[in-house]
Amino acid sequence: MSYTQISKEERLKLESYLEAGLTQECAAGKLGRSKGTISREIRRNGNLVTGRYDARAAHTRSKRRHYVKYPFFKHLVPPFFPRLID
Repeated sequence: MSYTQISKEERLKLESYLEAGLTQECAAGKLGRSKGTISREIRRNGNLVTGRYDARAAHTRSKRRHYVKYPFFKHLVPPFFPRLID
């Protein structure tokens, strides 16, 4: 089974589904992902203070974590993290 990272577009859809009141399981079905993947995404990248899921902030956190995990790509990615949103 191959794995693909959640894209920015998927995160934006997930945010809108959650704001509309859909369950994680229903959002997972609409995105074609497992409910475990969605649960993990919300747990890792959701806002612990407000309890809300912000797709743009989540995408930045994900990219930052990837950037730290694979430092040999530093020359390919600008060092200023907010630019990683795209």
